[in-house]
Amino acid sequence: ERLGYQKGGISEIQKHKWFDGFNWEGLRMRTLTPPIIPKVRSCTDTSNFDEYPPDADGPPADDLTGWDADF
Repeated sequence: ERLGYQKGGISEIQKHKWFDGFNWEGLRMRTLTPPIIPKVRSCTDTSNFDEYPPDADGPPADDLTGWDADF
């Protein structure tokens, strides 16, 4: 019984109490102001993202079943 998958469709989501007061028309018209506007210094600036160490695992071993032969 997921919201939006029933007979009422998206209107069920729009009527849900969690979205009470939400500006659906502003969303549709793309006029909402975002709650956070990150500062970006360039198109390659990744300073707004956390750094993670590289994966220690290598690529998975081929299981030799051939399931991916046509890819």
